[in-house]
Amino acid sequence: MNEKLLRLAERRERLIAQAAAQRVALAQSIEPWRIPLAVADQGLGISPEDLIPLFEKYFRAKYHNGYHISGTGLGLPIARAIVEAHGGRIWADSKLGEGTTVYFTLPLQLSLSQEAA
Repeated sequence: MNEKLLRLAERRERLIAQAAAQRVALAQSIEPWRIPLAVADQGLGISPEDLIPLFEKYFRAKYHNGYHISGTGLGLPIARAIVEAHGGRIWADSKLGEGTTVYFTLPLQLSLSQEAA
């Protein structure tokens, strides 16, 4: 697991260099046994009512200005499945016109039940 987190941190640096409009950050945590990460953009933002089903399969946010972003609506549900499979948590925060931040945490160590699997 520690090797995965190291690779994730290295990838974070590459992502930062590749996309100026997006920010990937390793945030401080109030839970010392979890690593918190955040991926943010400065895009259109997502309305509060669309944040509730955001991680459901095939969900597509509706934009008030008629703008459409292509996709299947599977990216965030897949991300949720991966994060939760590793014992983490994922959620989003957004402000219309300012952008969206997706946060997730991963445990520093696997639990004994996860190591046995």
